[in-house]
Amino acid sequence: MARAVRPEHPYSSLIDEILALSKRQPGWNSYGARSITAEAQLAAIALVNSFYDRVPLPTVGGAPNGGVVLRWLTPDREIELLFAAAESEYSVLRRDTGELVVEGRLHDVDLIKNLIQDHVLGQRALDRAAGRK
Repeated sequence: MARAVRPEHPYSSLIDEILALSKRQPGWNSYGARSITAEAQLAAIALVNSFYDRVPLPTVGGAPNGGVVLRWLTPDREIELLFAAAESEYSVLRRDTGELVVEGRLHDVDLIKNLIQDHVLGQRALDRAAGRK
C-alpha cells in the first residue's frame, strides 16, 4: 500500500527559528533581557501558519521583553511585528529616511494579514499609508 507523502510546510524553517528562541537564557543580550515566552512564540507561529506561500520569509529575533520579532525589509520599507504578552505591536518605517509610516498595537490576525498584504507584499503605497496625496 502506497503512502501519500505530505509536502513540507513552506515555513517550517521559520517556525524552527521561532522555536529555537526558547533556548535563550535570561540576560541573553547582556542587558538583562527576559527569556523568550512561549506565549509570544505561539502568537508568532499562529501568524506564520496563516501565511500563503507567497509571503517572503522575515528575519526572526528576540526582544528584551521576552517577545518575538518578525522583520521584513523591502526596497522602500521596514516592517516589524513584535509579539509579546501585553505589548504586541507593529511598525512600518521608510527605509530611506527612517520616517514612521504607521504603527499600532496588534490585536487580531486580520490586522496582521492586512499589514503583510499592504506593506510586505507592497500593495499599499507609502504616500497613501502616511496620509499624503
